[in-house]
Amino acid sequence: MGTNATGCTEWERDYDPITEQPMKQRFEIGQWVFKWTGDYTGPGIVRGVSVFPNGKIRYLVGHTIQGGEGEFLHIYAAGNLRELEPPP
Repeated sequence: MGTNATGCTEWERDYDPITEQPMKQRFEIGQWVFKWTGDYTGPGIVRGVSVFPNGKIRYLVGHTIQGGEGEFLHIYAAGNLRELEPPP
């Protein structure tokens, strides 16, 4: 797991490093995103949003199975995702 410029891990990036408060939700259900961190990357669609009691936000993202049918779902912190324009 990588760290950002403030030394936070990918799972902690949904906290503002200055105020140490949870950030607001960055992505909406149905929004296209790109998972850009780690060993694998790729596009997906936000299928759900969860907020833990401690305020951390996680996104359930559906990735299309290449050459197949359906999706597989992964849970990510906002730091793992970037906004992506929907395909035409």
